[in-house]
Amino acid sequence: MNLLHTYKNGNYTVSIYSDGTKIRETDEDKFISSFPENIDIKISDRCNIGCAYCHENSTRNGEVADFDYEFLYSLKRGTELAIGGGNVFENPKLDAFLKFCKNKGIIANITVNQEHFKDEYYIIFDWIERKEVYGVGISYNGNSEELDEAFKGCEEFKNNCVIHVINGVHSYDEIMKLRNKGYKLLILGYKDLRRGTSYKKEHEDQIKNNQQEIYNNIHKILTAFDVVSFDNLAI
Repeated sequence: MNLLHTYKNGNYTVSIYSDGTKIRETDEDKFISSFPENIDIKISDRCNIGCAYCHENSTRNGEVADFDYEFLYSLKRGTELAIGGGNVFENPKLDAFLKFCKNKGIIANITVNQEHFKDEYYIIFDWIERKEVYGVGISYNGNSEELDEAFKGCEEFKNNCVIHVINGVHSYDEIMKLRNKGYKLLILGYKDLRRGTSYKKEHEDQIKNNQQEIYNNIHKILTAFDVVSFDNLAI
């Protein structure tokens, strides 16, 4: 792994590497920061998929962001952005924004649904090669064969990609279709917000069963993937 950025934030030093590793070091008892290291940015509320559990409530007619560059100019080199939607490809300024981030020394990561990834993966891989995007989160739709097809002949890009699954939406069997193929896995907690609230009311038993099955078999999941991570809600 290569060192991408190192910088001082408050009373500690941050080092970020090309494989996503971040190391914080301080000689003091507490880490006290002066500015944010990571920021989530939603650049589009427009999406044609209409997932029933979408906690963002994204729709076909959703708005897209007009970037506030005054705010972006205040970001420090090495700041990480998690860029998402909706469908990020609906924002016509995305490509220019990624170039801005690279020139500013900002580390851009994007999250896309697998439905959009299968159509646009060649653009995403080009961004990775140009070092305009470093990390790609792919929201899994349960079709492992489709995902494998996109990476055929492009295995080297798996290191930059993380497959996102939702605890309660995806079954243990769906997750294990991806096992032992070099994928990194991120298990997200179920967000009981907006459409996620109505979906939970209609599918509560199924959600609980999926969550329990993942809980009972987490040791098998941990050994089936090169990397398994969780958000706080999933923990």
